[in-house]
Amino acid sequence: MKASAAALALLVGRAIAQSTTTTTTDSTTATATTTTATTTATSKGCLTEFYRLMSACGNEENMCMGTCRDFVSQVGPLCTESDMYTDEDGKQVSVMDSAREADTFCSPCFQSFRLLTERQPHCLTAHCYGSPPPECESAMQASRNTCSMENTSWDFEDTGRPWRIYDYLMKMPWCAHDAGMGGSGMGMGGGEGDIIVSGFHCMDGSNEHVNGLYHFRGHAANGRMYFSKVDMMGSPDLWLYFDEACAPGHAPAWFITDHRPDVTRWTDLNGPAPGCPHLAAIETSGGEPPLGGRMWTSAWCG
Repeated sequence: MKASAAALALLVGRAIAQSTTTTTTDSTTATATTTTATTTATSKGCLTEFYRLMSACGNEENMCMGTCRDFVSQVGPLCTESDMYTDEDGKQVSVMDSAREADTFCSPCFQSFRLLTERQPHCLTAHCYGSPPPECESAMQASRNTCSMENTSWDFEDTGRPWRIYDYLMKMPWCAHDAGMGGSGMGMGGGEGDIIVSGFHCMDGSNEHVNGLYHFRGHAANGRMYFSKVDMMGSPDLWLYFDEACAPGHAPAWFITDHRPDVTRWTDLNGPAPGCPHLAAIETSGGEPPLGGRMWTSAWCG
């Protein structure tokens, strides 16, 4: 979770620095004095107000203080959804989208969650290792209380699928940790490299066999580890593996599936099976299995 960095990128990185930008109050366009970026808008006065806010609010000391909040209400009367500017990276960015993201960052829910992640980051995964310590119980409950009436969402894993922060705090069903370090204490016989998955739950009770000990089986052709969970007869029952592209347009993810992957392939490890069949998945490009607590990108019940 990189809340401060994200906010600075939003409030500063996306906007052209005040010292390198000139705007004309009565004009419908604004142009940077350098050649690094050009900004255009169609609504009269939109960018003048937008840059005034960015100049006044684009640092951590001023963010969310005084008039440095409620950005949509301040630029909304002057801007439309079609008003864009080109940032220093050459990307077209919506003024209204930037204003909405700034308001998200300044919401009480996000600020409460940001303090939790910065001061007590271990609390987000403490539930994976038994009863959370008292300071985590109180900190998590404070964030839940603040977020319970808000729909504030954030893209925790940069997957393009934002989660509602309250749901993230309440559910976080994925828990995985190194069985070689903690598994023996659970009586599951884990060895080095094995991992334990817990927390998967369906209201109808289906597919809860997703939980359990996954044995390290080796490395696939793509260089990533893969694992299997055995049934009561000792035969592989479920598989945990990484696929960079299981189907055209699908994001990289770690999958749990009852379909044995073809570990000789670099991508599309499900082979001839159409699409990306799986019981659960977490989208991430990380090279290691996603340990700790977080939410599933997708989970199938029934």
